[in-house]
Amino acid sequence: MNADDWLRAFAAELHQRRVAVDTARHVVAEAATHLRDGGGDPWLVFGPPQTYAAAIVESVGTAPGPGPARSGCTPEASPRDTGGARCCATRH
Repeated sequence: MNADDWLRAFAAELHQRRVAVDTARHVVAEAATHLRDGGGDPWLVFGPPQTYAAAIVESVGTAPGPGPARSGCTPEASPRDTGGARCCATRH
């Protein structure tokens, strides 16, 4: 597995672990820059993609997942429409 393959596997692990898209892009770009500048083997520098992704999740957390469906819950709904609750993983 070359560095590009490792970075793709790492990005997939971050996605699977629900790291926010912008955060995942930033972390993958940082890892790519580190590898490019240092020329190291990603397996020696960071370890397996799964292990490094788990460490990143411990550090940055995950994106909020979608909540349970609620009556009146649409992307356009306001908290007033849903009894004050946020819904559909959309900020109101």
